[in-house]
Amino acid sequence: MTWMLQKCLLCLACVLLGASGIEGRFEDRLLALRPSDAKAYFRLGEDIAEIAQTDQDRQLAIRLFALAAHLDQNRYRRSALLAIQPLVDDVAVQQLLDANLRAWREVADLLPMEATGDDRGDDTVLAVVEVLSALRRGDQSGIEHGLLQEGVADRLDSLEPKLPGDTRWMLNKAGSARKGKQVLGEDGIMSTLRVQGELLGTTEQPWSVVLHSGHGAPMTVIDPMPVVEIFSINPNQATWRGGRWEE
Repeated sequence: MTWMLQKCLLCLACVLLGASGIEGRFEDRLLALRPSDAKAYFRLGEDIAEIAQTDQDRQLAIRLFALAAHLDQNRYRRSALLAIQPLVDDVAVQQLLDANLRAWREVADLLPMEATGDDRGDDTVLAVVEVLSALRRGDQSGIEHGLLQEGVADRLDSLEPKLPGDTRWMLNKAGSARKGKQVLGEDGIMSTLRVQGELLGTTEQPWSVVLHSGHGAPMTVIDPMPVVEIFSINPNQATWRGGRWEE
């Protein structure tokens, strides 16, 4: 095989590999992105992050999440921060993401006026909230009724690290409680209130919950940095054309 033929084959291989990269695989969806549809950026970021194997794949997913957050902060700013965290290894960037999460975190008062949660699971979210309220009341039948609804048990079990226990523990706790006897201790009450607030996505929290969850530490205010700034992304370049991002 001549040197010239080897060179041609090498060039052909590079072209084929480039075409089969992550951008090539999602070319149609990248070309269809429009700044008026932040959800499309976020959904594509999720799909790419799920199969990302290289730094280039992860950078593309991060860019899509960051653009979604910029285009619709109310809906995607916190979700974007959470989605980006597993894609980042740099400790300094992780700390910055954590600080921004604390600044953006949506917390709630005891009687939120409206929910602004994920549009794919509003009914499930509200059912989960009702189950947690039933748990505080020691209402076993209320818990059982809520758990019969699709997706509620799975959602509650996924929240177990933030709650006093899983769904089985909740049922046992409510079932063994004496009539008129408080089911949860102070820590359990506060943890369920915090989770309800996060699920409902309201913006105020009673001072008692803040004070207890912070163990009496002074409250600080963090000035959040836009996600696009963290990763030096030009938010005006949100249209994919000719294999690159353009305004």
